[in-house]
Amino acid sequence: MSVKRYAAALCGAVCGVTMMIAPAASARTPAATWVEYSPSFKVQQEGCAKVSDLTFQLTCSKSGSSHDRAERRYVDYTSGAHKFEGTFKITSQGGSRISLKQTFHGTQGPYFLLAVENGGRLYSVENQKTIATGATIGTPVT
Repeated sequence: MSVKRYAAALCGAVCGVTMMIAPAASARTPAATWVEYSPSFKVQQEGCAKVSDLTFQLTCSKSGSSHDRAERRYVDYTSGAHKFEGTFKITSQGGSRISLKQTFHGTQGPYFLLAVENGGRLYSVENQKTIATGATIGTPVT
């Protein structure tokens, strides 16, 4: 099974997201030995999207495209256990319910979609459950 990973800003309103994406070993997971891995990626922009290094922006509230998106699309992996860790900071947010990270099970569909609402609630798109709060403008979140 291939797994597709995306780090992205996807929304239908003006937003700017800075994400520092660094899959890395972590002392917070003592039961496993993690090896740092930095997969290759392709930058993808569609509609009114703009990507500049680690800043992802959608510069309009509506474009002619139904898929306004700015993202890094990482290579698929087909086996093994993988941990994704990173830090992001929202620099502006004119909309709500913005997708920040997506992981897919190949053609089987979403595995995990992380999004943020106005007010800073991070939640799982699939089941709407709150993961954390405090993802407000200017606050780094790991």
